[in-house]
Amino acid sequence: MTRGTGRRISRQARDAAGETPLVVGWKEWAALPTIGVKKIQAKMDTGARTSALHAPQIAVFQKNDTAWVHFALDDDAPEDIENLPHSAPLKDVREVKSSSGHVERRYLIETVLRLPKMEWPIEITLTDRSDMKSPLLIGRSAMAGRLVIDPGKMFVAGGRRPRTTDDEE
Repeated sequence: MTRGTGRRISRQARDAAGETPLVVGWKEWAALPTIGVKKIQAKMDTGARTSALHAPQIAVFQKNDTAWVHFALDDDAPEDIENLPHSAPLKDVREVKSSSGHVERRYLIETVLRLPKMEWPIEITLTDRSDMKSPLLIGRSAMAGRLVIDPGKMFVAGGRRPRTTDDEE
């Protein structure tokens, strides 16, 4: 089956989501509405199993006998660790191994990922991605059956294109 681009899309990918997957570029604009992130640049990464969000400030707290995390993104620039603008229930703490072999313990949350033409729940780890160009990395677990990546394109799913872009991360 093709999707207007002449590319073949596997039956397995189509069946996993119940419909034809959305074709996206290797970078796209996304939102995480359940945690208050209206627009964020996301990199699609089939080499990463888990998605990751740049959160340089994180605080764990209890709410109704449940562990939660408060966190900030670079754009938030909060001064008070008690008033971090984003929060979510803490789902797990996971050990994530980088491509260089370094293992890091990360907080894991569940939220909704919204692209211009679809949305669905995903798991995201919180980590310091200050040395990366995209603050949000979408791993293959979140993409499986829903997205097909065109590695030669950026921002094809829709949304406003940025003024400047980087070729690689």
